[in-house]
Amino acid sequence: MSLWQTRGDSDVKEQINKNTKEQAIAGDLPETVKKSVVNAMKSHQDLARAVLKDSQTMEEFISVIFDVVKEQKGESTNTVL
Repeated sequence: MSLWQTRGDSDVKEQINKNTKEQAIAGDLPETVKKSVVNAMKSHQDLARAVLKDSQTMEEFISVIFDVVKEQKGESTNTVL
């Protein structure tokens, strides 16, 4: 699952759309983002390593993913989640 393919994760989308950022981050979002980053390493190795090696960077990345998905309101597009 690449970063852009995580959009198909309906549980995570629902958690984002029905909860606050804090609640969503306490759910499945972090693990889904981490899996996406690991899978993205195949084509975006340097960026993926930077995100995975620093917990603060990962937290900020997860927050950005939440914001993008929340703004999309679950609409099917070729972006995040």
